[in-house]
Amino acid sequence: MKKTQTDPIWLRSIDGLSQSGSLIAAIACFVLLINVVLDVLGRWLFNHPVNGTIEYVSYWWMPIIVFLAFAAAQLRNEHIQIDYLVDHLPPATRKTVSIFCLSIAIITILALAYYALLDALAAAEVKQAAYGTAEVLIWPIKFVAVAGLILFALQLAASLYRVCAQPKSFATADKLPHDISDDMPRSKSGTIGLLFLLIISLAIISAFFGLPLSREITGILVICLVLTTVNLGIPIGLALIIASSLGLWKLRGGAALESALEESIYGGAATWQLSVIPLFILMGVALWHSGLTTKAYSSARVFLGNLPGGLAVGTNFAGAILAAASGSTVGISYALGRIAIPEMIRAKSPPSLATGVVAMAGTLGQLIPPSILLVVYAGVVQTPVGPQLLSGVVPGVILATAFAAMIVLRGVINPAWAPTTKIPDITWRGRYHAFIVLLPIILIILVIIGGLFGGVFTPTEAGAFGALSALLIGWLLNGAQNRSPAKAFTFTRACLLDAVIATAGIFLLLIGVDILTKVMTLSRVAHHVSEIVLMMELSRITFLLVLVPIYLVLGMFLDPMAMILLTVPVFVPTLEALDINLLWFGVFVIMMAEIGIVTPPIGILSFIVHRIAQSKEVNLGTSIRLSDVFIGVIPFILVALGIVLILIFFPNIVTWLPDMSRAT
Repeated sequence: MKKTQTDPIWLRSIDGLSQSGSLIAAIACFVLLINVVLDVLGRWLFNHPVNGTIEYVSYWWMPIIVFLAFAAAQLRNEHIQIDYLVDHLPPATRKTVSIFCLSIAIITILALAYYALLDALAAAEVKQAAYGTAEVLIWPIKFVAVAGLILFALQLAASLYRVCAQPKSFATADKLPHDISDDMPRSKSGTIGLLFLLIISLAIISAFFGLPLSREITGILVICLVLTTVNLGIPIGLALIIASSLGLWKLRGGAALESALEESIYGGAATWQLSVIPLFILMGVALWHSGLTTKAYSSARVFLGNLPGGLAVGTNFAGAILAAASGSTVGISYALGRIAIPEMIRAKSPPSLATGVVAMAGTLGQLIPPSILLVVYAGVVQTPVGPQLLSGVVPGVILATAFAAMIVLRGVINPAWAPTTKIPDITWRGRYHAFIVLLPIILIILVIIGGLFGGVFTPTEAGAFGALSALLIGWLLNGAQNRSPAKAFTFTRACLLDAVIATAGIFLLLIGVDILTKVMTLSRVAHHVSEIVLMMELSRITFLLVLVPIYLVLGMFLDPMAMILLTVPVFVPTLEALDINLLWFGVFVIMMAEIGIVTPPIGILSFIVHRIAQSKEVNLGTSIRLSDVFIGVIPFILVALGIVLILIFFPNIVTWLPDMSRAT
């Protein structure tokens, strides 16, 4: 929500508290980074690691980061939600929906705060601690979690006030580059869809309270309720928590629900395995703030610009490089779109190629490490994070190469579609300087992938050294006049704040999926899906071929992370029964999710790229229609689906690198 100078003092006070909470979370993130780095250096240099590192990271720094950044994430509109339907609504209806969603969110967070308080009081009574290489008290941090949830509820209340007081302030225009509302006509179909989802949601909730339901039907209704509520605009994490809590109450009663919530709220954040998430995000943010990622395009252009369709090929490989530095699909598309689309328009490339390659280059962001989605997937299915990250390396390289080969081949066959651009005055000195620009990113990637492959680093340790390197590189690249301690502090502070706020948005989902997993276990829905597949006598290949169109359609409507969190727990027993490698399936589902978000006519990333291309600085006066983007992505989608089929028939392409490694 936009803040104004006329906000009442209580509203500005809540905003200030949220920002203070995020600052404490940022300090905790930096302490986590230093804690892990010192632990590794102590182990290497003195054979004496820092005692209690795993315990402090898991039970102190991670919960502080997550819970104290929740409110700031709300202040910045960073909680992950699906606005597709809401963006179709007239302003008055959107306001009503926003008020409804915020009210539900406030009630939900206050309920979580209540159960977190019960857990904290019980922990304080027994002086709860964790025991490993050091004794670490847990109970004080549980009260920090309570404070963070209360602050989150207050910030939601502030957002609710702003929506009521300023009718237009809640619109998605605050959320560029995610803003696609201008591309979508507001029509009666949006209102009809809203009413349909409301009726379905109310019917499901009524069934929970008024009908005797089998556990299987309860589990199915929980999934249906999540799907309806997320499309109403409720943050995905809260939708998971609400639906799963109702299902758990129906299955086992209030006592079981209370126990599950007390366990999942703090336990969903207190994790060593997923502590790599804030560090990978910090690394990407630091490289982004340094401006290094935007220079990758210019360097790729130097090496590849003279090929047929060279600018498009350079954009494609720049996307692969940015993916390894950032891991953000939307972020990569936004950065490349601002730089690459005008360059290709100047070179007389058709708008379909210019926009299509930008959209698809972004999809590489969740395959090549560091991949947040692969880390989240590993947390859901309990695979080792290191091998899971390595599983995306070879498919990511193959996909980038296949995209480039398709561009060059079509450029040879039809030069008008992908024209060759002669770049003058490119000397070996110029190539050398272009390589030097890329060298820091390349070194960080090699340190992470090489360290994981050789078993030198755990994923968290690799993330810590990657993040520290990125911060140092970003500071050094600021220029001699900007390398003062004050500038370094400002740069580091901005990076840490962005990292912890993004982390909070992800962990709200993970807390929700932790509760959903309990419901899926109790309802045995996943078990019955497995039984049905086995009764149909589907082979591994047939089952996966059936999943391809299912995931393609789901990917058009759902955020990739939401799709993974909703579907993977249901399919795990079936995957195990069919002997489908879980590392392999992680790459498969993420590739399908990334293909889905660009697939016409609903793929959200295509709308985002179209929105970017409407700027006069980007399109240079050329008319770029939404149909141009759709036409542009289709050849890339076909290539990507071809790669998916190859991976289905030759799964060792994915698994051989993790199998050869010593990663943990």
